Amino acid sequence: MVLAGLRPLSESWISVPVEFGGGARTVDPMRRILTLGLGLLLTVGGLAIAVLGAREVADVWARDDGPTVTATVTDLRIDTDRVRGIGMEHHEVRYLFDVGGVTYSPGDASGRTDLFVAIDEQQWSELSVGGPIEVTHDPADPANNRPVAASGSVGDAIAAIVFGLLLTGIGALVLLASLRRSGPTDGGEPSGTPGELGAPDQTRRATT
Repeated sequence: MVLAGLRPLSESWISVPVEFGGGARTVDPMRRILTLGLGLLLTVGGLAIAVLGAREVADVWARDDGPTVTATVTDLRIDTDRVRGIGMEHHEVRYLFDVGGVTYSPGDASGRTDLFVAIDEQQWSELSVGGPIEVTHDPADPANNRPVAASGSVGDAIAAIVFGLLLTGIGALVLLASLRRSGPTDGGEPSGTPGELGAPDQTRRATT
């Protein structure tokens, strides 16, 4: 009776995954998938941010060395961002200008056009809809343009590159850690299987 009662207990115990010293690790498949997904998301997202930042740096350098033209102001606005209850105002302008018979407007690296651009508050106050504004552009691509008085700088783009590379590095570390946990350790093969571990214990209990 005692032996009959011990057998189910022993069998239930040996069915639990055991990590042996120097043996293979048991990894939850769902946890591994989630970790791999997070690593991929950080890596790909970081690379995308860094690439956009690098492209913006190249655009800034190209248009800063380009010609200056007079554009026509089409719209003015004050955009307010609230961060932790503090309102931050951005004085923005939208404009149009012609180069070679083609009309251009403010755009960005993603290909969007007819955007608002932030400029210095004092210079914004001197503008009016229908009035002139000085704009510099890339001679090879006039769609890459900004007002001479634009408040943005290459510093923002460089910060984006650094942030993107940081995310990429974190994502690579997460991927590496996930892949290392999914494989066997370097200590060698497991000293035994759960079934082999339980067999001698059952034999000892039976002999007693």
